[in-house]
Amino acid sequence: MSVAINDDGDLPASELNRYLGAEAPFTRQLYFNGTFGAPNFSLNQIFFSNVGTADPPATFSMSSLKGKRFGIYQNPQRSLLHTGTYTTQGDFALPIFIGYFGFGTSGVLNPANKGFPLAISISASSDVVVSMKTGDGFTWSDVTLVGGQAELITVQGDAIRIFGEGGRRLGPSRDTTVKLSVAPCLAQKLGLSPVEALRGAHTIDITFKAHEESDDDPFDDPFDDPIDGPLDPPLGPIR
Repeated sequence: MSVAINDDGDLPASELNRYLGAEAPFTRQLYFNGTFGAPNFSLNQIFFSNVGTADPPATFSMSSLKGKRFGIYQNPQRSLLHTGTYTTQGDFALPIFIGYFGFGTSGVLNPANKGFPLAISISASSDVVVSMKTGDGFTWSDVTLVGGQAELITVQGDAIRIFGEGGRRLGPSRDTTVKLSVAPCLAQKLGLSPVEALRGAHTIDITFKAHEESDDDPFDDPFDDPIDGPLDPPLGPIR
């Protein structure tokens, strides 16, 4: 699930660097306030920019960072966080997950990524179709999985969409599980540790429940239905 910045005590630069995915030994120069270009945004820009821009408020204090977080949100307004699990329920529930990346409502990632680097990992138990939203419009680009796995860095992605069962529902199947992890990654490269181990990572265990077959199942094979089966042989002559 989403993890907040350390809200117990001080916020040293090393902790902020760790949370934002900088390289060890976490001594990267951080700008507290001001307006800078990607990926060297100030902390004020990252967490407090106005929606749709990378322009921060005029004032900033370190104490305002306590409790702030990166997360994967349920809605494009970034007002409702996903938890650490997501499960589709019911035979008629669409096998789809959508998550929006954000530092709260900050415009650095809302509604489009202004160039902040994110690390993403996906691990699926069976066939899924994954795409990522990039830009201000409704452009979704496919994400290639190899053996159900993918790891990547993006400076354009701001939302992710996953279809279970490869986007198809063709009769009974097993549950499909997906582990999705997304984290701030100022280092802009994947290290030896998994993405879910990064300090600011939000990890979600997604389950697309299997479709259960029944006698009147709309997903049954039509050729199993005698009404749709081959015609009976022609009748003999009437005597």
